[in-house]
Amino acid sequence: MGEYWDLRTKQRQLYWGKNYVPDQVALLFADGDLEVRIAPASDDEEDPGNTFVPDVFVYRSTVATLRARLKIQGFDVERAYAAALTHLEAEQDDDEYRREPPPGEPTFGTPRELLRTTTRWASRQDRISSIEGRINEALRSVWQELIEAFDDPRFAIALQLRGLRSSTAVTLDLSGVLMGGWLAPTDRPHVAARARLTSRVNSAGSIIVVTEGRTDATLFSRALQLAAPEVAPQFRFLDFEATRTSGGTDHVVRLTTSLAAAGVVNRVIAVLDNDAAGNLACDQLRRMQLPDHFLVTVLPQLPYARRYPTIGPDGPSVSDVNGRAVAVEMLFGPAVLRTGGNGTLPPVRWSGAIGKPPVYQGSLEYKGPVQTAIFAALEDATTLADLDPEIARGCCLIARMLLAASGTIEPPMSTEFSPLITL
Repeated sequence: MGEYWDLRTKQRQLYWGKNYVPDQVALLFADGDLEVRIAPASDDEEDPGNTFVPDVFVYRSTVATLRARLKIQGFDVERAYAAALTHLEAEQDDDEYRREPPPGEPTFGTPRELLRTTTRWASRQDRISSIEGRINEALRSVWQELIEAFDDPRFAIALQLRGLRSSTAVTLDLSGVLMGGWLAPTDRPHVAARARLTSRVNSAGSIIVVTEGRTDATLFSRALQLAAPEVAPQFRFLDFEATRTSGGTDHVVRLTTSLAAAGVVNRVIAVLDNDAAGNLACDQLRRMQLPDHFLVTVLPQLPYARRYPTIGPDGPSVSDVNGRAVAVEMLFGPAVLRTGGNGTLPPVRWSGAIGKPPVYQGSLEYKGPVQTAIFAALEDATTLADLDPEIARGCCLIARMLLAASGTIEPPMSTEFSPLITL
């Protein structure tokens, strides 16, 4: 005997199943979404241990959060809708579908109208037993064809989420599965799913971010947690302390090429400082023709860095340091930088020209106090609203950079079992 689970809003069933939740569905949830409620131990000798109450094993989220996670996994709702529409249009153009329907066979108009009717039907399967039989079977056939063609429940979920209000609550209720013995109260399906899928499906694995050093990795990770918490668990950064890895541009080049050579299927984003050495290394990596799921970028240009204090052989000056000396500390704004310069901007010190044509390389003076101030601000914050506006903008700048990079290397929406994979 089996037990059912379902993913739904209050009014709409998004997906359902029996006994086991697919990894692809569990992957849409994180630690903070899970609620496991266990009543106090019973005094009944025949019922030792814990007694379960209704809704005992439930993931709770929102439409907005699931959309964000679907998008980062390659199942953006608009992309899914466009793909489904294209598929139905292609089916309609096929000779088999050009025939006139027999008398009494239901028709649904254009592919767009058919898709709208089908997705509405799919969301109400559990409440439409009274619908006319031939229409019910026709829509069931179209829906089954769509989900089999794309062969991933996230595709169906993305279609169902389209048009819903962002704040709408979504629940994945596994209570019946738990009560039926198919799940233990200590199980964490989302953790197990990520462990399995990371090893075998490139679209489900974490996005690996390669940085020049520990400071970059730590600041990027914390910025994502504050500016994009719904997708932060899907990014992974190298642990410099555990691996005792040295940093720098050479490290980024070595590690990125090593990951490519090892055939790593995860998406990989290599981020370098926007200085002379970083741009030189970026050009070097791009010339290597890395796999399509690898992307190399540098830190963004900063408006205030166009006129920034510098120190060179001829003494103090003001120069545009974009492309020559922009490091991660500079992303968080002038105010926090002044903590390292006793109220003034700490200067960039030029060290020499590198590359062809030669470009001067510079580095920020007094980084220590600046880093201390940034880490202290980020550590004490729970949301962006807790931060100074300039530091909050820096977090958003980092999040936008990483999300934009991941968006240019979208994984496929079909697995190796999909009939569309050969097209």
